[in-house]
Amino acid sequence: MLLRGTANVSVAKNGAASGVGTLHSGDCFGEMSLLTGERRTATVRADGDCYVVEIGKPVMGEIIRQLP
Repeated sequence: MLLRGTANVSVAKNGAASGVGTLHSGDCFGEMSLLTGERRTATVRADGDCYVVEIGKPVMGEIIRQLP
């Protein structure tokens, strides 16, 4: 989760990065990979200083079990 700052999101197309969006404070990213175990499909790159928090799979699993 992005707590402070902005980050750019891009995907690879034909070997080149293509911008698809911008993340702002409060936005989450990487959740699909966390939940499904599938490979990530996008790159998130900070646009300056950012504060982020990482929620690992064991913690997320416990949250989902407690609050389905």
